[in-house]
Amino acid sequence: MKPFTKEVLERCTEVLQQHGLTRRRRGLAVWEVSNEIQGAITLLKRDFPDGTVSIDTYPQVYWEPVQRLYSAGLNTRYRAFEQPTQSRMWSFLNFSEPALVFKPQIVSDENLDRLSRHVKQRVIKKVLELAETADVVSFYLEELPYGGHRPEMYLCLMAWTKRTLKLDDEFDHAISLLNHAQFIDGLNVFYQQLKDSTVANSLISRSRT
Repeated sequence: MKPFTKEVLERCTEVLQQHGLTRRRRGLAVWEVSNEIQGAITLLKRDFPDGTVSIDTYPQVYWEPVQRLYSAGLNTRYRAFEQPTQSRMWSFLNFSEPALVFKPQIVSDENLDRLSRHVKQRVIKKVLELAETADVVSFYLEELPYGGHRPEMYLCLMAWTKRTLKLDDEFDHAISLLNHAQFIDGLNVFYQQLKDSTVANSLISRSRT
């Protein structure tokens, strides 16, 4: 990463911290929305040939137990803040405003103040919207036919909200929405691994006590 780009990201991350977020790494800061959900704001940088750097803001949600179930279904080790449960681009362009662009070698207070207002007035509110259980479930159900990780995440959401790994009805519904054999085969494998997972079974059992 170029030194000026690093400086821009550092200063913008400091802006997030000024709003009470905890820095996880350069360009990512989080806070506890609930005992299960971490809200986050990620800063995505773009470098241009003339030396300018633009910054976009991405409100995100990390629903820890759901992500742990997802890792268990993949037979992989859970890593915090590796993959958000929900993420949207919610930057200045979403509001038909000029992008946040830093001129070469100038991290202006004007730009930092503009970012601060944007975070306070818009981005934090969007994170809280994304953290609503109904919004998360609705998103994955709507996007499920497109495959990727969506069908698997849908099952994990159902497993956690219902506190069970017996999801045959939800599994059948998901399969009925998938049109590609690759997605169907992948979901079959995932569901079986999820049900067999010691980690997943332990997580669900502990949540019931």
